[in-house]
Amino acid sequence: MGYLYYRTGQIERAIEEYRLGIEVDPKRTFLHTNLVLGYQRIGRFDEARAAMSNAWKHIPEDDYGHFLLHGIAFAQNDRAGVEREIAWLRAHGSDSIGRIEAGTAKVTGKLATLRVNHEREAQRRIGADNREGAAFLYGDLAEAHAYVGDAARARQYIARARSVSADSYVVDFFMYVLALLGAPEADAAIAESAKRFGTRTAVKSIWVPQARAALEISRGNGAAAVEMLRSTEPYEFGQWTGYHSAYLRGLAYLTLGSGADAAREFQKIIDRPGFEPFHELRPLALLQQARAHVHTGNREQGLRRYQDFLAMWKDADADIPALREAKLEYAKLSSAVK
Repeated sequence: MGYLYYRTGQIERAIEEYRLGIEVDPKRTFLHTNLVLGYQRIGRFDEARAAMSNAWKHIPEDDYGHFLLHGIAFAQNDRAGVEREIAWLRAHGSDSIGRIEAGTAKVTGKLATLRVNHEREAQRRIGADNREGAAFLYGDLAEAHAYVGDAARARQYIARARSVSADSYVVDFFMYVLALLGAPEADAAIAESAKRFGTRTAVKSIWVPQARAALEISRGNGAAAVEMLRSTEPYEFGQWTGYHSAYLRGLAYLTLGSGADAAREFQKIIDRPGFEPFHELRPLALLQQARAHVHTGNREQGLRRYQDFLAMWKDADADIPALREAKLEYAKLSSAVK
């Protein structure tokens, strides 16, 4: 039940199920770690840390627990906590270090580092006959580059993913990234996923509507996108929706010129740093909210959000289209405010 509640965005209820599970069998590791993850995702960080400490009274201290604690520290900008958890993981030879390096690179705009990391791990997975896992990494690269406006690289990684695996979930990645890019073949990809997997709740009510909304946004049809995202609302901020639905809805409102509505959607992401601490939409929500504030005429707030974004991406790759655009917009706004 806890697992199902996580997927559908009912995290408070998931927490209660995992707490009940621990009362029944406190030796089950996944009950403890999922409880910690639940508290983390809704921003109850002190309770998450306390749950982890309690877990280690019943189960062995392990690298995944410290990986979770690292994510909590990262979400809170707790540098000392981040370094403490990395030190523990390094001292114990944890494989989680690679995941942390990749996640940190993604959220700080170091996509060149992310490409090297994911390529290395993808080749390792292919060698271990985990082709689906490798395709997911290429899909992750495709999605990250699509969000920041690097269409060429996004298409390159779609092709790489396709060459490795045609698993159903990988096909859903193709569909979504093509839609983000506004690619001519996106309609056919969406129709294929809807036909092959349309009886699944996640596909029917979330992934296909999100892809269709992304495609409509690329075509400038904000009203249609907002309408398509209505089916995702009951599952908002669950494992199936992530940050995507709120972000897309914010973009749709920007397309409509409704800055206040857009700012509200992006704020949902900004208010949830623990939900997915290493997701690229965390910094991009700051950038898009800056644009939303400018739409409403609130230039001072817009300026602050540009500053927040540029601080988060202070070491980002200079060739990222979204970064170049943000710097130009910030310079223009700074001059106007002065």
